[in-house]
Amino acid sequence: KYKTGAHIRSMCRMGARKPFPPVSEQDLTNGNENPWKYEPQSDSDPDFDMIKSLICMALVGSFCGGNFPFIPTWIGSSVGAAAFGVFGIAKNPRGDLIRTMGMRIVAMANEALGINSELKCARKVARVG
Repeated sequence: KYKTGAHIRSMCRMGARKPFPPVSEQDLTNGNENPWKYEPQSDSDPDFDMIKSLICMALVGSFCGGNFPFIPTWIGSSVGAAAFGVFGIAKNPRGDLIRTMGMRIVAMANEALGINSELKCARKVARVG
């Protein structure tokens, strides 16, 4: 659903940029690309929420930045979260990739919540523990 290969190829200058979330050709040529106001136009368009995507990527950046050696954890995690957040709002292949990865995490979390609500896993584990 959220493919990242095209964005990685575009970052390496091996292919054309494929904006995420998708925009019309007219908006792309006019420079009216705004991921904050995205709404799916058809059933084949992906679900996208900029806030959820950036929050997830800020958490990933915080985790990655906090694991640098010789740098205090609180500095590394703060810088990592800020970097992933700033890169995620860019209108370039790197921003497209970060937004796509963020929506992959959001989709995975929604799937996990759906499974939990259907099978009530958390309640069963709480009884055992």
